[in-house]
Amino acid sequence: MKKKVFIYTIIGLAALVFIVMMIAIGYNNQGSKRTKFKADARLSLGYRDKSVYGGYVAYKLLPGFFGGLPLRVVTKPFAKTYSKDTHMSSSDGSAYILTGKHIYTSEQDVADMLRYVEAGNQLFVAAESIDSLFMDTFGFTDSMDVTGASKGGSQVFVNPALRPSDFSYDGRMGYNHFASLDTAVSAVLGEDDRHQANFVRITRGNGQVFVSLNPYIFTNYFLNTGSNEQALAHMMAYMRAGIGAVFWDEYYKHLNAPQSGDFSNWQVLMRYPSMRWAFLLALLLLILFAVFEGKRRQRIIPPKPPVVNTSLEFVKTLGKLYFAHHNNLNLANKMIVHLLEFVRTQYNLNTNVLDVDFIHRLSRKSGHKEEEVERMIRMVDHIRLSSSITDDELKAFYKSIYHFYLKTN
Repeated sequence: MKKKVFIYTIIGLAALVFIVMMIAIGYNNQGSKRTKFKADARLSLGYRDKSVYGGYVAYKLLPGFFGGLPLRVVTKPFAKTYSKDTHMSSSDGSAYILTGKHIYTSEQDVADMLRYVEAGNQLFVAAESIDSLFMDTFGFTDSMDVTGASKGGSQVFVNPALRPSDFSYDGRMGYNHFASLDTAVSAVLGEDDRHQANFVRITRGNGQVFVSLNPYIFTNYFLNTGSNEQALAHMMAYMRAGIGAVFWDEYYKHLNAPQSGDFSNWQVLMRYPSMRWAFLLALLLLILFAVFEGKRRQRIIPPKPPVVNTSLEFVKTLGKLYFAHHNNLNLANKMIVHLLEFVRTQYNLNTNVLDVDFIHRLSRKSGHKEEEVERMIRMVDHIRLSSSITDDELKAFYKSIYHFYLKTN
């Protein structure tokens, strides 16, 4: 009985501390007058993230544009790094690359960013939206195009010397654009496919700020499409050569709400002794709870093997079901539907148009020979145009996709 009372006491105290912390965080967020945006977790741009919208490829490519100079990963606010890192204030100059879905800065951050740029350094910011504090400091405003397509688009560079100048892909594309600029210190460098400025250079003192409202250029998906790596090269071509250090920011891309002063939400909590002790007490209570409740109360349940439901087994079952009715065309069409769905989910390919380019991309992503993929796709086209098919044609098509699934799995 005493043990249960102790456990319930621990849980109650932990819940109380958690509620106090959440109230403090909510109060801190309400104090900000800047617009809040809902973060999109699908656009991470993390330098270790190899997903579709991660930043792994960009992180690996960037050193090549700066003479092989390795990137310094920054995980703290700009103001804190600026005050401690000697490379940011050295006479050799440096570049700071900041990417994310939304960028939230503090007053100290933008003040140090301005000093950093005016001293002769370069700041590169790529985000769909930037908070008003940063925009007011560097003299521009943006506008969200609510009619922008959620998938597909182009990035265009206005400099006629940059060839090619138009880069497109079928993934997500930012359609935010600049609503106003200080033309005395700003120059438009790029536009979207609607001729709206989305990439500019702003001169301040001896340095420059580059702002792109299309961060998807830095994603793995965009850079792995066609010759789109050249788009990143065009952007970096505006940066000065021979700099002493290049910084890659990993701090601001993880902020989901505006900051207050020089601190993020967690830093605000740790700033006040009462909240710091509350956090440490909650952590201690959770550890005690884990220690007392860690003992297993029942015997080990043997693992249950998962039900087999692979694409190969599905095709076998589907074939047996429809072949018994001897409706060859119906069976073949069902197999086509499943095949195309498998290609869309497994390889992230658009199956609306089964042309030569689709065959090439499917061959490259699946690891199959292009001749085998082309033979299979040609059978798909033949079946779609036929009013009936023979047993031999059905068997040949089944054999073709059977080997495709077999090698894939």
